[in-house]
Amino acid sequence: MPAQCEVTAKVAAGAPMSVFERYLTVWVLLCIVAGILAGQVAPGLFQAIGHLEIARVNLPVGLLIWVMIIPMLMKVDFAALHEVRQHVRGSSKGWYEAPLISHGVDTNEKA
Repeated sequence: MPAQCEVTAKVAAGAPMSVFERYLTVWVLLCIVAGILAGQVAPGLFQAIGHLEIARVNLPVGLLIWVMIIPMLMKVDFAALHEVRQHVRGSSKGWYEAPLISHGVDTNEKA
């Protein structure tokens, strides 16, 4: 049975929630408190981050929203991510070699 069918079957059967899902509200509250404390400890750092803007768009916020939205648009099946290693083809470092090779950087160079 394909992984997608197994995941769908588990969801349909009412699979129990994980610890992360069960206590999601607690994790969110802890992150809010940690952010407030970090802002009190290092206000200059967070003011500098707040000033990173292009066209009146805050870059860290834009990046984080992009990271949150793109997997949904691409319909990423997070339940099947643990199986990615079984289906890897080719070089494991190909994802970063291609841009370097296109710019003439030797990735096998001895230091």
